Amino acid sequence: MEGLRGGQEPGRGAAAGSGAGADGGRRRPAGPPPRPHAAGLARSPAGPLVFPRHRAVAPPLQDAPPLRLDSILYLRAVDHFNATIHQPQPPGYLFYVSAARLFNLAVGDPHRALVWVSIFASAVAVAALYLLARLLYDWVTGVVAAALLLTSVTFWFYGEIAYPYTALAACSTVLALLALGLRRGLLPGAPGVALATGAFGLLAGFRQDLLLFLAPLFVAAMWGRPPRQWLLGAATGALGILCWLLPTAALSEGLAKYYAAVTYQSSNASGELSAFTVGLAGLRANARTVTFFLQQGLNLALVPLAYLLIRHLVVALARRRAPEPAFGWTALWLAPPLLFYLLAHIGDYGYTFSVLPGLLVLAARGVVLAARDVVALAGTLIARPRGAGGLPAGSVARLAAVALALGLGAGVAVADARIFLAPQGQFSVAGIDCFNQTMRERLNIVRKDFRPAETLIFTAGYYQHVRYFLPEYPTWLPATGAGPVVERTIEPGTRHLLVFDEVLRPADERAGFKHYALPCNGTPFHVAAVKRGDVVRVDSAAATIAIVPAAAPRRASAALGRSRSRAWSVPARRRPPARSTASCWASRARRSTGSPWA
Repeated sequence: MEGLRGGQEPGRGAAAGSGAGADGGRRRPAGPPPRPHAAGLARSPAGPLVFPRHRAVAPPLQDAPPLRLDSILYLRAVDHFNATIHQPQPPGYLFYVSAARLFNLAVGDPHRALVWVSIFASAVAVAALYLLARLLYDWVTGVVAAALLLTSVTFWFYGEIAYPYTALAACSTVLALLALGLRRGLLPGAPGVALATGAFGLLAGFRQDLLLFLAPLFVAAMWGRPPRQWLLGAATGALGILCWLLPTAALSEGLAKYYAAVTYQSSNASGELSAFTVGLAGLRANARTVTFFLQQGLNLALVPLAYLLIRHLVVALARRRAPEPAFGWTALWLAPPLLFYLLAHIGDYGYTFSVLPGLLVLAARGVVLAARDVVALAGTLIARPRGAGGLPAGSVARLAAVALALGLGAGVAVADARIFLAPQGQFSVAGIDCFNQTMRERLNIVRKDFRPAETLIFTAGYYQHVRYFLPEYPTWLPATGAGPVVERTIEPGTRHLLVFDEVLRPADERAGFKHYALPCNGTPFHVAAVKRGDVVRVDSAAATIAIVPAAAPRRASAALGRSRSRAWSVPARRRPPARSTASCWASRARRSTGSPWA
């Protein structure tokens, strides 16, 4: 395989020694690990596919293993939906999984189907944002806002993988557009109310958090309407909710079990960093995480966004005039999710897609106002009574402002696109391709060089990947709440320990560990020979793994005063219990604390 040290092909080379299996024709693991370097990709993305922006979503990217841990849960849900066993995790996202099933009828592969859902949702979000920004301001703002969302680095990245957050952006933007149409009278009377509120309830079947985030906007949209329209809106909204709630509960072993699963999942997801449970420490941690996640999504759009906010502040202080009404409407759209993320829980970059479209509308407005201000300043410096070609000076100024705004917006969009298309980076086509290469290589190494009956795989971050692609191999996942140090005694018959996660390194390279150099970035895939009675010790705080030989004294373990083994092992060929994903949720929540388990 490409990327192995020495260029050896599968099944060739000298014996692997003590670390890589018993057969003499297998590959030799590399020696000391190389210095890590940035992921690289020498080739350019594949050609256009349906939507021009999604040039990266062509083979081999769609044919690769799912990039995110929870993507495996959605893959399982496409085949069999049951939120109580975390297929997918509660609350279930029934319409998202159903959309993937529809695409699966055409493509015949659940992973490719989920990626196509992300692509389609991205297109819907961009189109809806153009219409929304045009309705709030003008067509120039709409074009710039759509271009900024189209090329947002995190939005583009999530549009290329099997994850539901572009659906969150699409549904949030469509519902904000419907609420604005309701407020502006574009959806008049009882039919308009029924359409908007029914869509509000229905689209929550893609992401249930939309009910919480968009409720204030719909209340503002309905404000001033007669009571009978409020009753109609409540009824159609409730009917829309029942359209996904009842089937979800029925497919998840009944309403009582489904409610218990949702409650348990919610408490696990937000408990560790909620400001309501840990106070100011949680608020500070969430604020840092939200700020970082949004900065990754906005990138250069932060400049026009900051310009707009400063300009509105100066105008408000100097002229005692409130900002434009559209600004207040957008702020009402953004405030509920931002408050939730600050006070309760923010677990992934994709969470910010409930606010990223609105922020990019404001950034686009900042681009337009900056262009107008520049043209106005130039007009005061170069005072001419007539414009070129006999046009009035005002018309020339307006045309110049439009051209400058479109040029500035295109410049920001192109700069963001270059980040995603760069030959390295976490959020880039290169990053996706590099993950695909390394994950494929890991799976191939395990299948070719190690027998299930003789192998134990340690994994935390890739636990779902291992259980999905290598179900016949025994797997060790640290239990939730087991503490920073966990241990496991090697059982009879086990000869090889594989460390599937790149975040761990051997505490001592001389203590039996060898490694394969994975392709693309040279990440070491550590393996070790073990025997019955050996103790494997994992320290998540130090991000190390060590093997204590069976005959060695265990004074260190006694000094630490810890339990000998507080780890959870899943036997081969057996479906993991539902609590497995609870562990995954706890792992995701620990990401913002810097834990190596993430």
